[in-house]
Order: sequence, then structure tokens, then C-alpha cells
Amino acid sequence: MRASGNQREWLAAFACALALLLAAGCIHGGRFASNSLAGKRILVAYRSEGRADSRPEYYLVETEKGIALFERVPGGIGSLIKNHWREADGDHFAIWGEVLGSRVPAFEFVLPVDRTKKGKAFIYPEEAIQS
Repeated sequence: MRASGNQREWLAAFACALALLLAAGCIHGGRFASNSLAGKRILVAYRSEGRADSRPEYYLVETEKGIALFERVPGGIGSLIKNHWREADGDHFAIWGEVLGSRVPAFEFVLPVDRTKKGKAFIYPEEAIQS
């Protein structure tokens, strides 16, 4: 995945946000999952780029209901992002949530149809999210 500028910092913070969501919030567009890769049918693996010590790993996986994006944070928790749609530029996945009644940034991941190319991550600040 390629992220630039503040996006790298947000991607690093995403792991922390997931932990907060698990403790005191809710997640939309996916669910928390075991951090293990066991039993997952991996189609493509992606590694995030950035300055975080604990960079998340992303896997396009096949589930019983279609494809999903699995996020694995080394030493942390995992999430299975199931909110999926396809556009001309590839497969899109999105996840968002709330912590203690406040919205946290939403994340959109775009994985090109050509699976040899890098994916992209977009971060939308909480004030940009509409109900």
C-alpha cells in the first residue's frame, strides 16, 4: 500500500484506533478478527509503507461470501474489512467507526485489478464523514 504525508501517520494510528474501537466503540464495514493467518485463503499480500514501528499487513482474502481485506497488525488485533465494491480502478474496501460517541477517521483501500500493482489507502477525517 502506498500512503503519503499525514496518511502514513494515520495508518500507524489506525492500529490504535482499532484497539479503542474494540474497547469502547463500534466498527462499520467489517469486524474484528483473529490476528492469525491460519485458515484464511490469501489471494494477495500487501505491506504498508510508512514510519510506524508496527506496520500493518494487508491481505486480500477469499471468504464464503466473496473477497475481503484482512488487516493484520503485528502484536495486535486483526480486522476483516467486508464493505467491498468494484470500480474501474479496482476493488474498494472501506471501514469506519465510533469511539465513545465520537467518529474516528474512515479508511478506504483501493486494490488495483492488476494484483501485481500497489494498493492505495485514503483517510477521511471524522468531520468529512456523513451519517
